[in-house]
Amino acid sequence: MALEDPCVDHGSAEDLLTRAIAGDHDAFTLLYRQYATSVRGMAFTVVGDRAQAEEVAQDVFLELLCAPSKYDAARGSARSWLMMLARRRAIDRARATWSVRARDTITAARESALTAPDPSEEVELIMTVTRVLDAMRRLRPEHSEVLLLTYLGDMSQRDVAAHLRVPLGTVKSRLYLALAALRRLLADG
Repeated sequence: MALEDPCVDHGSAEDLLTRAIAGDHDAFTLLYRQYATSVRGMAFTVVGDRAQAEEVAQDVFLELLCAPSKYDAARGSARSWLMMLARRRAIDRARATWSVRARDTITAARESALTAPDPSEEVELIMTVTRVLDAMRRLRPEHSEVLLLTYLGDMSQRDVAAHLRVPLGTVKSRLYLALAALRRLLADG
């Protein structure tokens, strides 16, 4: 199979994926060449960082290489499966980044205090942050994504809409629903 000729039709994404699952390394290479840019683009819309988007893309194709049997043609196209993997991996990475930032914020607050903090206040702050992190993990991915971009990414709703390529009204409703769900989750304890 000549990999160098882009004009040659090497088959649909489903055909390439099926062949890659069967161990055809040329098919995997072609699948990577055909979809790596789209996978990176999907990841970038979530994480907002090119280096992290590249790492997400590597994770997606590594998962495809190591566990190809996870693909089920009956549930959707190969392209939509790759995009779904990219989105999930990117959301996981954004959540991890958010957790690190939250821990860093707690550490910075502790270090910047002029007086020794009251241990009970410190415990309460840690418990609050832990509850918020747990609640964030239970939100729908599109809701936590909007919260992360708005509050941790310090983006305006208009910037979030442009970043996600969705209407501004969609961002506003997702943010409203996310905050309402977060309030409910935190109230339930």
